Amino acid sequence: MAHQWIDLNKIIIRNSKCLITDNLPNKIDGGNFRSEVHHLFKIKDSVHYKSLEDSVTCPKCDGDKCKHCDYRGYHLNLDLYLDYCKHTQPEKDTEWCFNNYKTLIESFHTNGLSMTPVGEKIIIYYMEGVDTFICEDGSHRLAIILRYGHHRENKIPSQFFNIIEWDPVGPPYGLEESNH
Repeated sequence: MAHQWIDLNKIIIRNSKCLITDNLPNKIDGGNFRSEVHHLFKIKDSVHYKSLEDSVTCPKCDGDKCKHCDYRGYHLNLDLYLDYCKHTQPEKDTEWCFNNYKTLIESFHTNGLSMTPVGEKIIIYYMEGVDTFICEDGSHRLAIILRYGHHRENKIPSQFFNIIEWDPVGPPYGLEESNH
Protein backbone atom coordinates (compact mmCIF):
# COMPACT_ATOMS: atom_id res chain seq x y z
CA MET A 1 0.00 0.00 0.00
CA ALA A 2 1.41 3.39 -0.98
CA HIS A 3 1.43 6.06 1.72
CA GLN A 4 1.96 9.71 0.86
CA TRP A 5 1.64 10.99 4.44
CA ILE A 6 2.06 9.06 7.68
CA ASP A 7 -0.31 9.90 10.53
CA LEU A 8 1.73 10.12 13.74
CA ASN A 9 -1.29 8.85 15.71
CA LYS A 10 -1.03 5.54 13.85
CA ILE A 11 2.57 4.90 14.90
CA ILE A 12 3.37 2.71 17.88
CA ILE A 13 6.82 2.89 19.46
CA ARG A 14 8.64 -0.37 20.10
CA ASN A 15 11.02 -0.12 23.02
CA SER A 16 12.95 -2.95 24.56
CA LYS A 17 14.14 -0.88 27.51
CA CYS A 18 11.17 0.45 29.43
CA LEU A 19 7.51 1.09 29.94
CA ILE A 20 6.14 4.27 31.48
CA THR A 21 3.01 3.84 33.53
CA ASP A 22 0.12 6.32 33.42
CA ASN A 23 1.10 7.92 36.72
CA LEU A 24 4.48 9.42 35.93
CA PRO A 25 5.95 10.86 39.13
CA ASN A 26 9.12 12.91 39.08
CA LYS A 27 11.03 10.09 40.71
CA ILE A 28 11.56 6.75 39.10
CA ASP A 29 11.90 4.51 42.13
CA GLY A 30 8.14 3.90 42.04
CA GLY A 31 8.58 1.30 39.32
CA ASN A 32 7.95 3.46 36.28
CA PHE A 33 10.90 2.06 34.38
CA ARG A 34 10.80 -1.68 33.88
CA SER A 35 13.42 -3.62 32.02
CA GLU A 36 11.41 -6.17 30.07
CA VAL A 37 11.63 -7.78 26.66
CA HIS A 38 9.53 -5.38 24.52
CA HIS A 39 6.83 -2.79 25.01
CA LEU A 40 4.60 -1.11 22.47
CA PHE A 41 3.04 2.29 23.16
CA LYS A 42 2.02 5.55 21.50
CA ILE A 43 4.61 8.27 20.88
CA LYS A 44 3.11 10.56 23.56
CA ASP A 45 3.47 7.77 26.14
CA SER A 46 7.20 7.25 25.46
CA VAL A 47 9.92 8.44 27.80
CA HIS A 48 11.36 10.33 24.84
CA TYR A 49 8.20 12.43 24.50
CA LYS A 50 7.47 12.73 28.25
CA SER A 51 10.94 14.16 28.86
CA LEU A 52 10.33 16.84 26.22
CA GLU A 53 7.12 17.87 27.98
CA ASP A 54 9.27 19.04 30.90
CA SER A 55 10.91 21.73 28.74
CA VAL A 56 10.03 25.25 29.87
CA THR A 57 9.15 28.37 27.90
CA CYS A 58 11.97 30.88 27.82
CA PRO A 59 11.22 33.58 30.42
CA LYS A 60 13.09 36.27 28.45
CA CYS A 61 11.13 35.98 25.20
CA ASP A 62 8.01 34.15 26.37
CA GLY A 63 8.43 31.57 23.61
CA ASP A 64 9.05 34.05 20.78
CA LYS A 65 12.65 32.77 20.29
CA CYS A 66 15.61 34.84 21.35
CA LYS A 67 19.39 34.50 21.73
CA HIS A 68 18.98 33.51 25.40
CA CYS A 69 17.17 30.29 24.43
CA ASP A 70 19.24 29.69 21.28
CA TYR A 71 16.24 30.83 19.23
CA ARG A 72 14.14 27.84 20.25
CA GLY A 73 11.61 29.60 22.50
CA TYR A 74 12.16 27.07 25.31
CA HIS A 75 14.82 25.61 27.59
CA LEU A 76 15.31 21.86 27.77
CA ASN A 77 14.75 20.01 31.03
CA LEU A 78 15.79 16.43 30.40
CA ASP A 79 15.99 15.18 34.00
CA LEU A 80 13.47 12.43 33.25
CA TYR A 81 15.49 11.21 30.26
CA LEU A 82 18.70 11.23 32.31
CA ASP A 83 16.98 9.05 34.93
CA TYR A 84 15.83 6.74 32.13
CA CYS A 85 19.41 6.47 30.83
CA LYS A 86 20.73 5.71 34.31
CA HIS A 87 18.29 2.83 34.73
CA THR A 88 18.43 1.32 31.24
CA GLN A 89 22.05 1.75 30.17
CA PRO A 90 25.28 0.38 31.56
CA GLU A 91 26.89 3.04 33.77
CA LYS A 92 29.62 3.69 31.21
CA ASP A 93 26.98 4.48 28.52
CA THR A 94 24.64 6.71 30.57
CA GLU A 95 26.28 10.01 29.68
CA TRP A 96 26.68 8.99 26.02
CA CYS A 97 22.97 8.04 25.76
CA PHE A 98 21.84 11.28 27.40
CA ASN A 99 24.16 13.53 25.38
CA ASN A 100 23.14 11.92 22.08
CA TYR A 101 19.47 12.69 22.70
CA LYS A 102 20.22 16.22 23.86
CA THR A 103 22.34 16.85 20.76
CA LEU A 104 19.63 15.41 18.51
CA ILE A 105 17.02 17.72 20.07
CA GLU A 106 19.23 20.79 19.82
CA SER A 107 20.23 20.19 16.21
CA PHE A 108 16.95 18.83 14.91
CA HIS A 109 15.28 20.54 11.97
CA THR A 110 12.87 19.31 9.32
CA ASN A 111 15.46 19.45 6.55
CA GLY A 112 17.36 16.72 8.34
CA LEU A 113 14.28 14.73 9.21
CA SER A 114 14.80 11.94 6.72
CA MET A 115 18.27 11.11 7.91
CA THR A 116 19.67 9.73 11.13
CA PRO A 117 23.27 10.39 12.15
CA VAL A 118 24.20 7.17 10.29
CA GLY A 119 22.19 8.11 7.20
CA GLU A 120 19.10 5.94 7.61
CA LYS A 121 15.42 6.86 7.53
CA ILE A 122 12.99 6.20 10.38
CA ILE A 123 12.13 2.50 10.12
CA ILE A 124 8.48 1.52 10.55
CA TYR A 125 6.52 -1.67 9.91
CA TYR A 126 3.07 -1.32 8.40
CA MET A 127 0.32 -3.69 9.60
CA GLU A 128 -2.35 -3.43 6.91
CA GLY A 129 -5.05 -5.34 8.79
CA VAL A 130 -5.11 -2.79 11.61
CA ASP A 131 -3.78 0.21 9.63
CA THR A 132 -0.99 0.77 12.16
CA PHE A 133 2.77 1.29 12.04
CA ILE A 134 5.37 0.01 14.52
CA CYS A 135 8.52 2.09 14.83
CA GLU A 136 11.60 -0.11 14.79
CA ASP A 137 14.13 2.73 14.73
CA GLY A 138 13.46 6.46 15.17
CA SER A 139 11.47 6.84 18.39
CA HIS A 140 13.58 9.78 19.56
CA ARG A 141 13.01 11.65 16.30
CA LEU A 142 9.28 10.88 16.31
CA ALA A 143 9.00 12.34 19.83
CA ILE A 144 10.77 15.53 18.71
CA ILE A 145 8.62 15.79 15.57
CA LEU A 146 5.39 15.44 17.54
CA ARG A 147 6.38 17.62 20.50
CA TYR A 148 7.82 20.56 18.60
CA GLY A 149 5.40 20.70 15.69
CA HIS A 150 7.65 19.44 12.88
CA HIS A 151 4.56 18.03 11.20
CA ARG A 152 1.47 19.12 9.32
CA GLU A 153 -1.77 18.23 11.13
CA ASN A 154 -0.03 15.30 12.89
CA LYS A 155 1.25 13.92 9.58
CA ILE A 156 4.67 13.83 7.94
CA PRO A 157 5.62 12.82 4.40
CA SER A 158 6.32 9.14 3.85
CA GLN A 159 9.66 10.00 2.21
CA PHE A 160 11.14 10.29 5.71
CA PHE A 161 10.42 6.64 6.45
CA ASN A 162 11.60 3.24 5.39
CA ILE A 163 8.23 1.46 5.40
CA ILE A 164 8.36 -2.32 5.63
CA GLU A 165 5.23 -4.39 5.11
CA TRP A 166 4.39 -6.52 8.16
CA ASP A 167 4.73 -10.23 7.42
CA PRO A 168 1.53 -11.80 8.78
CA VAL A 169 3.35 -15.13 9.18
CA GLY A 170 5.76 -13.73 11.74
CA PRO A 171 6.38 -10.59 13.78
CA PRO A 172 8.83 -7.94 12.60
CA TYR A 173 12.42 -8.27 13.70
CA GLY A 174 12.72 -7.57 17.41
CA LEU A 175 9.11 -8.42 18.31
CA GLU A 176 9.52 -12.16 18.45
CA GLU A 177 9.95 -13.76 21.85
CA SER A 178 13.45 -13.46 23.21
CA ASN A 179 15.37 -16.69 23.63
CA HIS A 180 17.81 -15.24 26.11
